[in-house]
Amino acid sequence: VQNLGFSIHGYADDHQIMMSFKPHTQGTILVFELKRCLHKIKIWMDKYFLQLNGTKTQIAVVGSQRTLMHIGIGGLNLPSGTSIRFVSSFRNLGILFDSKLTLNK
Repeated sequence: VQNLGFSIHGYADDHQIMMSFKPHTQGTILVFELKRCLHKIKIWMDKYFLQLNGTKTQIAVVGSQRTLMHIGIGGLNLPSGTSIRFVSSFRNLGILFDSKLTLNK
């Protein structure tokens, strides 16, 4: 995934892929590049008899309120039939983050 421009961070069975992008590239990144990345992950997981848990998989876009207002995508449907939803808050190693990084939740 790193050759696609994503960073991957993980601990045990909890992993995150991350990428910084400009708001005007959201369509390309969130639809095409993210799908390519998830496809590469699926190929790797299939090789080791693992599965992506679609019910636990989430996509979070972090940015200013103005930037987030222009995100026009609510989720991704993968060719495998898995739907991945966008969320406005998420946990990372037990810490709850929101999409604006206010840490108010």
